[in-house]
Amino acid sequence: MGHTKGPVVSKEGFKVGTYESSTEIIGSDGKYKLVGGIDVSMLDGEIAATDVADGAVKASKLGLAVINKTGGKLDADSLVAVVELDATAKKPKIVLADADVAGHEDVWVLTADIENDAEGVVRKSALSGDVDTNSPSVGDPVFLATTPGEFTHIAPVGADARVHPVGLVTVSDATEGQILWNIGPVRKVGSNEIQTNAITATQIANDTITAT
Repeated sequence: MGHTKGPVVSKEGFKVGTYESSTEIIGSDGKYKLVGGIDVSMLDGEIAATDVADGAVKASKLGLAVINKTGGKLDADSLVAVVELDATAKKPKIVLADADVAGHEDVWVLTADIENDAEGVVRKSALSGDVDTNSPSVGDPVFLATTPGEFTHIAPVGADARVHPVGLVTVSDATEGQILWNIGPVRKVGSNEIQTNAITATQIANDTITAT
């Protein structure tokens, strides 16, 4: 495999040489790794915290590598829940998140489609466009819905429904709306998540239960 005529660049302990079909990264320890094209991967542990500029790592840039084993394609802007680990791929499996399902507390959003049996990345924070945000106003919250994978402008009120804020409306429009996804903790749990015998007589206020 021969060199191209491109220059070799040396900076802060790294030498980068471009070849016909791959790029070679040589770290300060003399180890190297070949990767295809311009998608360059550093060696494990090669970049330390002191090498990262303030503000360079943002929540919108962080994601979780997952695999789709649902049997069908998962569409961008769908809300998904991590449910278990795929033993073969060694990656978490995801399903469409549902506010009525007690086990769907670890919620993420898709910023791109993931085909069945394919791997992809989910995020806690992102900006999505071209979604229906016609009903709410800019700045209004959106919540995980009881319809799998979807969001709602009104917090669910069903007995089993979890109230889980997932973002804010940044543009209100029926077809070109935008949501700033910012998926935080659950605000309220459903009745199906209360432990048996968790509520005792001392926790029930006087006159809370009356005869009808």
